[in-house]
Amino acid sequence: MEQATPFDYRYRFIFADNVRKIRRFKELSQEELAHRANISRVYIGEVERGGRNVTLDVMERIAAALDIPLEQLLKENLTQIGQ
Repeated sequence: MEQATPFDYRYRFIFADNVRKIRRFKELSQEELAHRANISRVYIGEVERGGRNVTLDVMERIAAALDIPLEQLLKENLTQIGQ
């Protein structure tokens, strides 16, 4: 039986970094973002640290709460927010 190759969770951390960057750019607290996305502030903190395996449904809610297309939150090397 073949062993699974190590998985680095790259997109989990890309998503986490982009959520944090965009939230700060928009001057939102974790609490305000959580309220807008209808999830807990603790959960947002865990997402931003890359500690959560976020479902697509939650990703969509966070993107909507940040008023940004979901695909922006999955871009590597996000330099210009909103493009």
